[in-house]
Amino acid sequence: MSREKIIVKNKYGNFILILYIYKMKKQSLHIICSIIIVLLFFFPTLNARTVSLFDEIDFEKIKFYGKKAKAKCKIIDADHKSFSRAYRVIIPEKPKSPYAVQLQLIKNKIPIRKGDVVSVSLYIRCTDSKTKNNKGKFILLSQESYKPHKAFAKYQGLCDKKWNKIYSHGTADRNFNPGEAKFTINMGHHAQVIEIGNIKIVNLGKGIDIKKLPYNKLSYEGRDKNAEWRKQAQKRIEKIRKGDLTVKVMDNNRTPLKDVEIKIEMKRHLYGFGAYANSGIARKGRDGDKYREWFKKLFNWATAPYYWTNKHDTWGWKIPAYRKQFLEISQWLKQNDFRIRAHNMLWGAWQWVPKEARIHKNNPVKLKQVIDERIKTITTAAKQFDVIQWDVINEPYTCHDLIDTLGKKEIIEWFKLVRHLDPNPGLFLNEYNILTYWGTHYKQQDNYEHIIKYLIDSNAPLGGIGMQSHFNQDLTEIETILDILDRFAKFNKDIVITEFDVNILDEETQADYTRDFYTAIFSHPATKGIIMWGFWEGCHRKPNCVFFRKDWSQKPNLNAYMDIVFNKWWTRANGRTDKNGEFEARGFMGDYEIKVLKDGIQKSVKTKIEKQDNTIEIILK
Repeated sequence: MSREKIIVKNKYGNFILILYIYKMKKQSLHIICSIIIVLLFFFPTLNARTVSLFDEIDFEKIKFYGKKAKAKCKIIDADHKSFSRAYRVIIPEKPKSPYAVQLQLIKNKIPIRKGDVVSVSLYIRCTDSKTKNNKGKFILLSQESYKPHKAFAKYQGLCDKKWNKIYSHGTADRNFNPGEAKFTINMGHHAQVIEIGNIKIVNLGKGIDIKKLPYNKLSYEGRDKNAEWRKQAQKRIEKIRKGDLTVKVMDNNRTPLKDVEIKIEMKRHLYGFGAYANSGIARKGRDGDKYREWFKKLFNWATAPYYWTNKHDTWGWKIPAYRKQFLEISQWLKQNDFRIRAHNMLWGAWQWVPKEARIHKNNPVKLKQVIDERIKTITTAAKQFDVIQWDVINEPYTCHDLIDTLGKKEIIEWFKLVRHLDPNPGLFLNEYNILTYWGTHYKQQDNYEHIIKYLIDSNAPLGGIGMQSHFNQDLTEIETILDILDRFAKFNKDIVITEFDVNILDEETQADYTRDFYTAIFSHPATKGIIMWGFWEGCHRKPNCVFFRKDWSQKPNLNAYMDIVFNKWWTRANGRTDKNGEFEARGFMGDYEIKVLKDGIQKSVKTKIEKQDNTIEIILK
């Protein structure tokens, strides 16, 4: 019996399938071929095309940028069995920014379509580094080739003297015509010598589950169980997060009752453990029920959305449907006794303000009127929910169009106006990249310190300092976290971690870093709370960050969180009163229920531990 060879190509001309079909009736053969082609082209999960975007011939065409930073680059022979050549980049002194020294690997020569998964892999090592841990730092980006160079994949990594294989996978968020996407490695973090080889860039096509692709095992300084910072953190926690509680039990004549059984049960933390209350709060059906159930179980603080709008005026407070949802979220939070942070009053880039503000870019008087009206409207609307904190200005380092137009003094007036309208909430600045990026965004840290000092010196009613804390692979070592907190604690303002998440595939490291980051923050006396920026994959723009996958299965970071917040930092105490009718315990600050039992008579009393010494008297009739 003879057979026939059939070759199927995709629209880029790549051979994706070769079939040998035994000869049969011509009509049947045509039908089978038609079915195969339809499946391949109209069901992307079956279109497993793989297109190389970087060939060996491209190796010598890599472009180097860094001469202004006095950096040098050359091709060397590599001592590795998988490849024979590598690029060596020598950076003799610390550049002005990480982007001051970079290799541009290539621009795409063929189209990349929206939804395509592009995978970059390479080997990298650092043969010399002027840092205390002797490690190199780099950023691997898949991004737009033109401003603002938005990235659809980003890997921020450390490397040592051994060759490390690095993966970076990303899903294209739009179509890229030839030349519109580029792949770069930035290395200008500090003085170092970096070597890079065996570069591969592949378009895997659509329908690829990135979680099933190879990923990088990560770690961070301070992870060791016996790390010195842990001992000091535990001492601080014991001192500043706990208080003594004395329970005095008496009869109607105030005679002390001895040998009374006492049970003390913590009900809620005083310290803020919260989450961003996104649209999951308003969701209907089983997922909405699960979302609200876990929100109440896990958190006592919440951040409620009050965004103004986006550059298209299709979202935010400006849109009636979103305004209704925002208010419903705040109402639910208040009804369920959450302490509410409101986010945010002003996000000062043109892309985050409505058209009625943007049209006055060149008219400061009119622009000021629009902004003042926004502040009055939103502060009044949120006041009914007893918000405890307001993010008045969000991300001033990069979003400063309003400040540039109206002048820096206007910041003071914004804070004063909010305080005039509502005297109760703490008024915050909120900024990113203060604790993240290995703690090395020094310019942004300096800028934040400058703004804070300016507001304090100008007698603006600044109540707190917000630090967002969106981590990727740039896991800042724990002692550096504590050092940065010390730096900003000198202002004697409350510090809140306002937007915490860890966007990595390595779930074990994610869990450990969540545990250690929370421990470090909780141990620092200047901090008042930590807000996680979402916790369920079904309602999160960065699904790797969450506690729960879309099917509500639990990830290791949830277990790490619950173990510290509701076990290690949770107080339960039992005992009996002494001859003076007293029982003493030491517990974490928060809300408590005390049960007393004697001779069949039981009484339950609610109380709080809010300071170092706390006494409650219970009359047992």
